[in-house]
Amino acid sequence: MTDSTVKSKSPRARPSILRHLTTILWASSLQALPVCEQRLVSAKRLIVLVPNWDVDEVEIARQVWKLAMPFGLAVLFLGLCTDITEELSMHRRLATLASLTRDPRLSVDTHLEVGRNWMRKLKAILHSGDVVVCHAEQRVGLWRVPLREQLSKLGAPIWALEGIHPPMKSSAFAKIKEAIFWLVSIVVIVVFFWLQVSIVRMSKDWAHSALIYLSVLSETGLLWIWHSVSM
Repeated sequence: MTDSTVKSKSPRARPSILRHLTTILWASSLQALPVCEQRLVSAKRLIVLVPNWDVDEVEIARQVWKLAMPFGLAVLFLGLCTDITEELSMHRRLATLASLTRDPRLSVDTHLEVGRNWMRKLKAILHSGDVVVCHAEQRVGLWRVPLREQLSKLGAPIWALEGIHPPMKSSAFAKIKEAIFWLVSIVVIVVFFWLQVSIVRMSKDWAHSALIYLSVLSETGLLWIWHSVSM
């Protein structure tokens, strides 16, 4: 009687043991992954940022494929161009990247935006489970801050592709844009300095302090807006 009872329970116990062993092996395999790759385990999609300057499409596609394939991640190539004159070349670049990365086991898509601010464009399409892939050479803003540092403020995992190409060289057009940025910034500072000197020469009543504070806030706001638009 006892033997028959034990035998009847054994087949039911085996699936539970197998599930337990499978869980242990899966956890061990995750722990064996490098720390940088563990963030991809729970991911659903890679958003790959494509800059509006020459890139090595073949190498980028190869690295993105290597990231996406083991985990079955969807891929979205997101392009950003500064004006409509660059749209044609950017569409061609995105199409090339998509065709090089496309695989029957992967979902690959492209999207192009016009603007300068990656943060603003990403916030509109970023969802839970997304991993943002950028280039280590990408820099933004007045102080040329690495883009990956700025993207960390989004709260999404960031993956930087390195060694694909040397840092972007400044073109003549880029130098002109930078000169315009500095020229406008200096004009704003000079105009507000002159305004503040004029206010100081006025009678020192309650309006004096209010105008000083208002001019400083206006100057700071204008510079911040100009800096954001120029990114």
